[in-house]
This record gives sequence, structure tokens and C-alpha cells, in this order.
Amino acid sequence: PWRQARLFTRYFDFSGGLVAVALRAWLSHIEKVDGNTLRMRWPRRPRTDGLESLRVELRALLVQLVVHKQVGLRRLERISGLTPARLEDELGALVRMGLVRRDARDVLHVDRFVAHLVTDGLRAQGMLA
Repeated sequence: PWRQARLFTRYFDFSGGLVAVALRAWLSHIEKVDGNTLRMRWPRRPRTDGLESLRVELRALLVQLVVHKQVGLRRLERISGLTPARLEDELGALVRMGLVRRDARDVLHVDRFVAHLVTDGLRAQGMLA
């Protein structure tokens, strides 16, 4: 029971308390199912210092997306002050990295499965309070 409790605590810490993230991580860490026995890897929280290697413009866009939760493309143009072409280039990079999602109505948001990591990384850099 103690080991199982520690495992659940580890998944809670890994996911930042987000249920969808915890469930996805739980499934991705299954190594083997043998009858009633489930063998799993212990989760390790990913490092967030990789955000430091992003250009400051990309990090600034991530800050805006974290602050506004969801924002339309036209509003993000006004907020960022970037030209539409430049904004498309920058957002394209963030989408390809899997950090940002865009819906059919051009509403943008940080991907829900990495949002807690992005937020932690930006806080560690002093870009968010």
C-alpha cells in the first residue's frame, strides 16, 4: 500500500495535479500487463530548462498564451505587435514543437498536456509571476 501511495503521489507531482495529464502519463508508463499484474515505470518530471533555449520572441508568445489561456489570432497580433506574417512564422514553430495548439477558428492555446511544464519553465526564468 505504501509503494502504491508513493506511485500515485509521483503521478500527481508529475502532472501538476491535472487529471488528464496524469491519466495520459499513467497509460504511457505501462510496460507490461500480465494477468492481474500491471508493471509500470515510475514517472519523472521532465526538465523545463529547455525553454531557455527558445528565442525570446517565442517565449514572449508563450507568456501571452499562458496569461490569456485562449486567444484569437487577430487579438494576438494586436497584443504582440508582430506583423501577421511574422506571427504566423513564430506560431508555426511553436505548433511544430507541440507547445501550442490552434483550432479551426484560429483560437490558440498552450497544449493542455504541457501547459503546466511551460508555466513552470517560464516562472523559473522570471517571465511569469
